[in-house]
Amino acid sequence: MIVTTPQEISLADVRKSINFCRQVNMKILGLVENMSGLKCPHCGEMIDIFKTQGGVLTAKKEGLNLLGSLPFEPEVVSKGDTGNMSLLDDNKLLITQEFNKIVDKIVELTETGSEPVPEAKNELLDRKKGSADSKILVVPVSGGKLSAHFGHCEQFAFIETQNGEIIETEMHNPPGHEPGVLPRWLYDQGADVIIVGGMGDMAQQLLREKGIEVIIGAPMDSPESLANQYLSNNLVAGANVCDH
Repeated sequence: MIVTTPQEISLADVRKSINFCRQVNMKILGLVENMSGLKCPHCGEMIDIFKTQGGVLTAKKEGLNLLGSLPFEPEVVSKGDTGNMSLLDDNKLLITQEFNKIVDKIVELTETGSEPVPEAKNELLDRKKGSADSKILVVPVSGGKLSAHFGHCEQFAFIETQNGEIIETEMHNPPGHEPGVLPRWLYDQGADVIIVGGMGDMAQQLLREKGIEVIIGAPMDSPESLANQYLSNNLVAGANVCDH
């Protein structure tokens, strides 16, 4: 079971945890979103302290069971400091209600022997396996255009192509920028080709070792424009803008 909070800084680490579990064939029972809003003690309105539905959207995108969401509860702090968690016996509290729903969901999944992680964990990878004529092109993007350096981009555009035509483009947030993480992540996501402006020698080596074609020195165009240039064999590569 993986627990996250709704904000992106937490979700980025959670995505790395999910990828790790899959790499070592560890089944994931599901995702729990903690700190999911605060119920105002005066009016009862829910206040979204962090952004909303971060855990919900991540579970959907990763093909995981969403086990439930736990709100902030001030009593957790006061009771926890004294080692007393009797609040979980108080069904009037929202956190207790949601906690019990999560327990029921876990019991249901474990008793019925349901598959914790659906088979279609990665739609891009599944589509890639469906046809020898399909390719996943990846472009690092900042401000809607190719980012000068793939390791410091805002997002990655994953462009699914088949028979020389663009089928679909999906934008993915990258994992944390650490040595060796991006090449492994791109491989796990099913990338066939990566089109960049600049890239370090080590990243190039890691990607090519995984069978991913690397095109360096591409112009600062939109992802779709670069993909079409590649598919029509008109993509002109220039100098590597990365100096390490």
